[in-house]
Amino acid sequence: MPGPSSSPPPARSRPQRILDTLAKLRNDVDLWVASADERGGAYLVPLSFYWDEAAVTIATPRTSRTAVNLLRAGSPASRSVRRATW
Repeated sequence: MPGPSSSPPPARSRPQRILDTLAKLRNDVDLWVASADERGGAYLVPLSFYWDEAAVTIATPRTSRTAVNLLRAGSPASRSVRRATW
């Protein structure tokens, strides 16, 4: 770990950040989802995800705090909320 007098590493380039993100999507199984309640109280939770090279799919019960917060806020993540049919 760098000491107090060490300089931070240089910022990654945009192409490098894109490559790093794609590697995470291909190799990781969980991601962190942040939401907030109506009073602005933050809530952060790890959720499993599936990435099909075009979209990220997360699953959580519709009644969970995360789903309620995302649906109430009209988050882009809530635009394709579907009810499980199994």
